[in-house]
Amino acid sequence: MPRFPDRLRLPPTDAWLPQFCQAPTVYSAMLLAQVVVVIATFAPGDSSGSWWLALGTGTVLAQWITLSIIALLCLLRSRLLRLPGGIALAAVVALAAVSAWLMASVGYTADHALDWGLLSPQQGRDHFVFGIVAIVVLMAALGLRYGYVHVQWRLQVEAQARSEVDALTARIRPHFLFNSMNTIAGLIHEDADVAEQVIEDLSDLFRAALAAGERTHPLARELELCRRYLAIEALRLGERLRIEWDVDAAPGDFLLPPLLLQPLVENAVYHGIQPLPEGGVLRVSATRQAHRFSIRIENPRPLQPRPGGHGMAQENVRRRLHLAFATRASLEVDERAGYYGVTVHFPLPASSESRT
Repeated sequence: MPRFPDRLRLPPTDAWLPQFCQAPTVYSAMLLAQVVVVIATFAPGDSSGSWWLALGTGTVLAQWITLSIIALLCLLRSRLLRLPGGIALAAVVALAAVSAWLMASVGYTADHALDWGLLSPQQGRDHFVFGIVAIVVLMAALGLRYGYVHVQWRLQVEAQARSEVDALTARIRPHFLFNSMNTIAGLIHEDADVAEQVIEDLSDLFRAALAAGERTHPLARELELCRRYLAIEALRLGERLRIEWDVDAAPGDFLLPPLLLQPLVENAVYHGIQPLPEGGVLRVSATRQAHRFSIRIENPRPLQPRPGGHGMAQENVRRRLHLAFATRASLEVDERAGYYGVTVHFPLPASSESRT
């Protein structure tokens, strides 16, 4: 049996069928319809009538037809998703054509029956109706094509960002692994119980790293992973690493990508506390505002920081924040002599807002 080339095969319906019920789709369709009306109004041709009357009539008719088609496709989208790509495409175009034919026929009939005089009397019914249908079919095809290209571009960008994020997050720094193994080796003969706890903490961190591709986990779990990481480092650095926690204001059930905060805490230890002979205090705090909450990580650092620090982890966190929350989350850096602070802002869930 002959097979069609891949370029002639339509993708699955859910890969290109727009979300007709969402505001961006409705606004885009209305804008496209209005552009067509403006072009038709001011195009060279018969200028015997009033341009503002033509513009007003065309706007009402175009938006009426557009909203009717969008409403119909919104109601039928769940059924269209069950159809193969080619049949679904034909169904969408057919529905748009039939709806346009009905709406244009009703508009033409009403104008002539009620003698409104909005439409040109020289224009025949068939010419008017089929002209509207042709324009609607053409605009529907262009809109679907644009929607498909836009969706594929967005999915490609997200896939690329996700692969980069996974490559950056699905690992624990080699130096941390080696240091942890050395700590465990030193504790086995001194305190077997503590060594066992370190192994459990390390295993938990690696489990989280291997599961970094999962979409979300609770903030309470993320903070627990940070505590486990710091517990291991505290055994290595001893009194040089002092930790202060003030995270009662953070909503523990808030969902965020795994290992989002842990790399920032790790940077605070590796680039801030560890190079200082006297060590310092690493502080993790949470604050809550009207529509967002923030997690802040603060630490001292050498007056001459080592080159190349913090950049990769912070860029990683920024990408993951954008991927998960778009513009509703952000990362801010407060950097000055002997001090480094990183603040991650998250959108406050509606349920949490109601309790504040």
